[in-house]
Amino acid sequence: MAVKTVYSGKHMRCELEEDGTATLWLDHGTASVNKFDKKLLEELTQAVEKIHATPNISGMILASAKDVFVVGADITEFKG
Repeated sequence: MAVKTVYSGKHMRCELEEDGTATLWLDHGTASVNKFDKKLLEELTQAVEKIHATPNISGMILASAKDVFVVGADITEFKG
């Protein structure tokens, strides 16, 4: 089954299977874990826009390329 890359960035990639299933892989650069920080969230916005514009996606899986999914948010970046 052929896989098409829909989006590829520093912190994630999205692959589309022939059956219409898209998998968005979180892979936070060189970090040992995935965490929600400004860089990942900005890239997530770009990825979702690209995925939304891609025809024939019937479903989506959000997955981690790391051993754990997401450890949480880097709250130091979200202080007001």
